[in-house]
Amino acid sequence: MSRAAYRPRPPSRDESPATLAVRWQSATVAAQLEAIPGVTLRDSRTVLVTGPVPQLFRLFGIFMRVASSVTDQQPYC
Repeated sequence: MSRAAYRPRPPSRDESPATLAVRWQSATVAAQLEAIPGVTLRDSRTVLVTGPVPQLFRLFGIFMRVASSVTDQQPYC
């Protein structure tokens, strides 16, 4: 009996890295979000983060809650 060679499986779509960039109307929102680990500012109003899609989805929810609390406006897309 021979063993099949080990072949690592390719990363699934959810595991492969993706990038989320969000531009805010308020520079204050972007400045607050920069405090989250892994989030960087691309310019004064745009935040950028890279990671697996499920993590980015959760971060986007956090982004919207922070934006809503900082600006006293309801989030919209």
